Amino acid sequence: MSIIGRFGAPFFFGLASSKYVQGKYRKAARLYEKAILLDPQGDNMEYSYLCLGRCYKEIGRFQDAFTNFSKAYEMYIKKKSIIENDFKKKEVKEMLLAYISMLKSFGKAEEVNKVVSESKKIGIDIDNEEDGRTSYFILPK
Repeated sequence: MSIIGRFGAPFFFGLASSKYVQGKYRKAARLYEKAILLDPQGDNMEYSYLCLGRCYKEIGRFQDAFTNFSKAYEMYIKKKSIIENDFKKKEVKEMLLAYISMLKSFGKAEEVNKVVSESKKIGIDIDNEEDGRTSYFILPK
């Protein structure tokens, strides 16, 4: 049995994460894609889509970033019970801020309001940033 068959999606996810940290975003994106393909119903697919979206954002593939942030958002909102600790809450908040950033970039103000409202329902207040920083950015024209 090959190493791929033995470890599957978690193997590729770990490898993708190491490439992301190294700044090798294109390679990381391909590896996250492979992890998602190998286990599309995995326990942490929402995080895989978040990471893939971050890679696409870094390499300027903004529509692909938006698509993956959207998938992550839908999965996180459906799995409200996953926010069981501060680490997970921070992860979800990061996803929400990235998604809102993309929504704003695409001029989707109504959708931004919906996301802010939904985030409050799951106990995450993104209207009131304690640290004063945001991850918003503007798309180049």
